[in-house]
Amino acid sequence: MEGALLEGETPAGFDTLQTATNIPRPETCPGTPAYGGLLPVAYSEAVWAADPLTGPFLDLSITRFESVDVASEAFNNYKAEIVACGEFPEPSTGAIGAFTYGEDPALGDESFGTDYTATFQGLPVNRYGVLVRVGDSIYSSGATHVFVDPDKATVLEALSTFLGQ
Repeated sequence: MEGALLEGETPAGFDTLQTATNIPRPETCPGTPAYGGLLPVAYSEAVWAADPLTGPFLDLSITRFESVDVASEAFNNYKAEIVACGEFPEPSTGAIGAFTYGEDPALGDESFGTDYTATFQGLPVNRYGVLVRVGDSIYSSGATHVFVDPDKATVLEALSTFLGQ
């Protein structure tokens, strides 16, 4: 697998880099292989926080596949998987929630948005995320907020920076 794909500055307003990895998530949700089991050739993910305890949190990832056709298939697999998962515990936090289709930003070759609602330690958690395919790569960004709806402009601004659009 190639090295880091995410490079650049910390997004405005998000001062703390919480995590960064080059290891792709193996599952969309427990028991469902990510991207229908299609394996990327490169991956990078980073999560930033405005406040490490209360957020909001902004995540960005880039997943590169061996070809445009494989990336398109992976994109469509993920789109079907994310909502089909239903309610499940998020592995990294234990938050229990579900995804629904959200506002489509109409970016890149293919895109879709998701809304996520969950409960974490009794608190309401809301997330807006976007998945965008450009050529052989899939770009993902999401903003997670506790108590309030996520700021969609933050998600789109972060993606636009990485997409150069």
